[in-house]
Amino acid sequence: MPWHQTYDPLHNAFLSTLVAAAPVVALLGMIASGKVAIHRAAVVALVLAIGCACLVFGMPWQAACMSAVNGAAYGLLPI
Repeated sequence: MPWHQTYDPLHNAFLSTLVAAAPVVALLGMIASGKVAIHRAAVVALVLAIGCACLVFGMPWQAACMSAVNGAAYGLLPI
């Protein structure tokens, strides 16, 4: 299933950039607060990233989930 990535889905570069940055900002904010365990903050940021990719940027959920699996495998099993 082909998917063509849209870099500006909101037709406003600033808003599209804010949405794309939301998972990273959320992750760092939760870690900096010290109230959330790091592994829980990572899971929340992952869910937020998949949600942004699928709902805002139009990425198919299968591709988003497989990219998460690929990233986890790459992090856990480095070459």
